[in-house]
Amino acid sequence: MRKSLFTFSPLLLLPFSILFLCLSCSEVDSDSYPPTWLGFTYTTGSFSNYAQGGTGNVTLYLGDSIHLTACQNERGRLINATDYTWTVCYDTLDTKGNNNPDDDVIVHVQKEYNQHTNYDGYTNGADDPVGHLLIPANALPTNTGRDTIKFVARYVFSGGGIIYDNGNIVDNTSYNGRITSQSGPTGGGAVGYFYFYVSDHKSVDLGLPSGTLWATCNVGANGPEEYGKLFAWGETTDLGKTTYAWSNYKFCNGSYSTISKYCTDSNYGTVDNATKLNSKDDAAKENWGADWQMPSKEQFEELLNDSYTTSIWTTTQNGTNGRLIVSKRNGNSIFLPAAGSRDGSYLLYKGDVGGYWSLSLGSDSPDGRCLHFDSGSINMADKSRCLGLSVRPVHI
Repeated sequence: MRKSLFTFSPLLLLPFSILFLCLSCSEVDSDSYPPTWLGFTYTTGSFSNYAQGGTGNVTLYLGDSIHLTACQNERGRLINATDYTWTVCYDTLDTKGNNNPDDDVIVHVQKEYNQHTNYDGYTNGADDPVGHLLIPANALPTNTGRDTIKFVARYVFSGGGIIYDNGNIVDNTSYNGRITSQSGPTGGGAVGYFYFYVSDHKSVDLGLPSGTLWATCNVGANGPEEYGKLFAWGETTDLGKTTYAWSNYKFCNGSYSTISKYCTDSNYGTVDNATKLNSKDDAAKENWGADWQMPSKEQFEELLNDSYTTSIWTTTQNGTNGRLIVSKRNGNSIFLPAAGSRDGSYLLYKGDVGGYWSLSLGSDSPDGRCLHFDSGSINMADKSRCLGLSVRPVHI
């Protein structure tokens, strides 16, 4: 199909030495054809060694960079002046310059990044096209569907023998997305789509045996060193709550002996034998979405296992006291700020003590199981469910 053309040439009438010099300059070949494509490989700013995948379920975070390579299965031949366009499509919010949420409008943005190359489709060592793109800090998290990066290649053929190469290229599962060739008599191109989701929350892989990915900040915080919100166990909002006591706790009738949900002992209320928070009572899931949840007591115990991590009390995290949990397996870490606790109308031990709810009930029904630490120790403990403690989500 892609054979060299050989016809009579006046070169054959030249002296042998001149003929040899001419023929040794380059291969005589007038066939032109476009490249075929496999799909995309990628790395991101959050995960420099992100694995290649074929599902298209890639999560990117606000402000992330992503480096996409459009991989050719077979390079084209004799192509002039190829142009590549990468277009990032995402949603953002136009606030209309005021603080009235009713005026906010969701805007679909298409941001183009253009490349140009003189790659002739002939040199075997030529690089595949690479796009260095940015997910803007004002992008909205993906709520429905998927966001896209569109790749377009445009090129013209320079040879005399045009070979058509139309139709879909078979998708290779070791690549992400799909690229389709589109060729004509004198030129052609390719169109491909890379799919991703935008999230405003990041997670860290600590190399734990369970594979648990821990969030980098607390619910209600925008960074690792921020305290975030404090919740009673099983409550999902702190809105308007100035007192943390049994008198206004959601799952009782005014006292610890009248518990109405998550109770295993009739001395404390109505028994339902539920020992883990359901989705509606999970502060991580309700505030961050279905991909997150509060940790179980088993996940906290794994986090504290000194075979996997080291816990360090630190006062140097942007001036915030807390515990730095460092993986012994890959060196990654998370920081847990000492946000204190809410008890009654008081905020206690801020900067000195940290308490983090699990989704597990304590040994007695009035208690929830939590992670507790100060400058001298870190361990699991049972605390009264009506207290306000921090919540650190895990990714699911």
